[in-house]
Formats: sequence, C-alpha cells, structure tokens
Amino acid sequence: YGGGGWNLLGNPFTSAMRVDEFITANTSQFDPYYVALYIFDGTNYRYIANSTGWPNASEMDVDHIQAGQGFFVLAMNNTSSFTFSRDMQEHATNVLLLKSSAAEERWPGLLLKVSAGSFESQTSIVYNSEMNTGLDPGYDVGQFSTGGEVNIYTKIVQAESSVKLARQALPTTDTENIAVPVGVDSENGGEVTFSAITVPLGTKKFWLEDRASGIFTDLTLKSYTVNLPSKTAGTGRFYIIASTNTPTGIENPDGESGLQIWAAGSKVIIKGPVEEGAYCEIFNLRGNRVIKRQLVDSELNTINLPSGVHGILVVRIDDRGKSTTKKITVF
Repeated sequence: YGGGGWNLLGNPFTSAMRVDEFITANTSQFDPYYVALYIFDGTNYRYIANSTGWPNASEMDVDHIQAGQGFFVLAMNNTSSFTFSRDMQEHATNVLLLKSSAAEERWPGLLLKVSAGSFESQTSIVYNSEMNTGLDPGYDVGQFSTGGEVNIYTKIVQAESSVKLARQALPTTDTENIAVPVGVDSENGGEVTFSAITVPLGTKKFWLEDRASGIFTDLTLKSYTVNLPSKTAGTGRFYIIASTNTPTGIENPDGESGLQIWAAGSKVIIKGPVEEGAYCEIFNLRGNRVIKRQLVDSELNTINLPSGVHGILVVRIDDRGKSTTKKITVF
C-alpha cells in the first residue's frame, strides 16, 4: 500500500526518543494518511501522532518512545528513507513516557463510540482553526487494523479516499454545513449503541444523523441505539454534524412551540415530545395515505417522503390517543 508499505522500525538510542522530533524530521517519508507511529500495546495496535489531547482506545498520548521500542510506519513509496538524529534523544531520567490529558487541554470535538454487547470501537473527530476539510497530514490519521464485533471510523470530508480514519481534524467555521461520513462495519449486525465524550465547540452540539431512519441525536445529551443488518459496511448512513440547533435544513420556519411539524425539502420534520408507540400518517388532499411511520425518537423525528410527492399534505400524529393534525406544503 502507498508504494512503500508497512515497515517495522525501532528507537535505536539507549535513551528515550521524542516522537514529535521524529515525525517532523520524516514527515515527507510517510504516507500522508498515516503520518503516525503504530505500536502494539499487547492487545491492540495504537497510534502516536501530532497531539490533539484526545487519548483513546486507538490513540496513545505519548511524548517519547522508550529505548528499544519497536513501531510500524507506512512509507510513502519504495524510496522513502526514515532518519534518526541525536536531536531526537531525550536524556532526562525522569521522562514521563505516558500521560493523560485534562479536558481543558483537548481540542473541541468528540470521541465517538459504538458498542455491541461488551465490545466497543472508537473514533475521534476534532476541530481547530488551522485544519481544513481536506487531508491534514499528522492530524487526520488512518486506522492500522480493525477487528471485533463492530468497527467505527470516519472518511475524509473533502476528498475521494477509501482510507478509514481513526481520527479526523476539521475547521471550526461553517461546521453546520460539514457532514462527516461515519463508517460502521459489522459482519453479524444486531443492536449497537452510539455514544460520545465531547468537548464543546462554542455553543454547538454534536449531532449523529441516521439517514436511514431520519433521526438526529444530540450526542452531548444522550446515546442512540439501532439495529444494523448483517454485513453492514462502509459509509452513507451515519453522519456527524456540529451545529448549535438541529442541523441545517430542518429548522422550523414558523418558530412554533409544543409539537412542531414542518416540511424541509422532501422530508417531514416532527419536533417535540412523543410517547413510545406514537406514529405519523401523511395524506394528500384526496384523502389517500402517502406514508405511515412509527415515531422512534422521543424528541426529533424525520420522515423521508416517497419520490415525487409534493403539494399540500395533511400530517396526523397519533400519540397514545392524543391526535395532532397539521397541513404542510412540500415543493
């Protein structure tokens, strides 16, 4: 892969070696999606890259490599040559090889987790004014390997790439219009739960969008559970959006209170509390039912209308015997 492939290197010094110095000196030798050092911790392969303050199951928040420690790198091509210099050595006897980061040191963003039974997989999405929606080498970091019941990752926002990212770095502006593709691989399928640890990006929340069900979940407040079909793989269903309000395109233009119903493109948005078992029916003016859907979220539901449906529609919500009806216009 990448012309050069994976190479096993090691700290050649009798002292600790600074990770940042090694990466800086050899940046052009790495595959740009894998500007990182990958280390086996006895159970999994984890990476060390430019720090954003987010150590997790995949990322090690490490300053130094111990004497004799081996690590993998992905070379740019067959002529890549990684160099070591004495400037990389750290002679202090009290070097702290591992550290943890306090939340205030972390970049804004989230550690996105998906769990299936007792197994959990993680990926990071972080925001910084120096980043962009294309590739940021050393900050956008590819996964080394995958496995387990379920695997989660993201794909680069503004590039055609098959690389599964363990971490993606994005800009802090216009985030309402940046939908981050989230990939989930699950051979057996079944029930999985999405959750997150978050550090605020101003007043913005981190929304998980499920385009199959039309549900938006505010991961700063709650988790989202869904059943996946067997052989689930790739992106296209789940997305992360950082937005102060519900993501772009579903804001209520009327600003109503209570149970709110409105149209946004080819979607019908239902916002407000409903009980378990509530359902929605949508009719055209001839009285023909266009669609019927159960409302599966207690606060925000999105219903995708069938292709070609437009004009004035009547939306009826049945919530345990309590009925709410509203006319909407779909253009």
